[in-house]
Amino acid sequence: MNHPKDWSKLRIHDYHLVFLDLKMPDMDGVEVFKRIKEVKPSLPVTIITGYPESDLMKRALTYGPLGIMNKPFSASDILTVINNYLYFGEQLISHRKKSVKKSLHNQSDYKLKEVLK
Repeated sequence: MNHPKDWSKLRIHDYHLVFLDLKMPDMDGVEVFKRIKEVKPSLPVTIITGYPESDLMKRALTYGPLGIMNKPFSASDILTVINNYLYFGEQLISHRKKSVKKSLHNQSDYKLKEVLK
C-alpha cells in the first residue's frame, strides 16, 4: 500500500484482518502499520517477519499487532492467527455492544436506543 489509491481502498473497504510483511519494497512495514492505525485504528494486524529480533520488529510492536508470524510459516500458522482473530474479535465486539447498551440505558434518548438495537 504505497500508492495513494491503495490508501483510499483502506478507507473505503471494510477489512477484517491484515497480514503485513515488515520488509517491502519502497516502504517498510512499520510505516504501513502506522498508516493503517491512523486510518482504521481498530483493524487487527498480524506481522510477518523473517527478522523477529530486528529494530524494525521492535518498532512494529509499539503499534500493537494482533499476532506475529515468523518466516517461514505454514498454513496452520495462518489458521491459528485467523482463529485467534475470530475468538478475540468476538469477545471485543461483545464487550463493545455491552458497553454501548449500558451507556444507552443511562440516557433518555429513545431514538438512539432504537437505532443501535
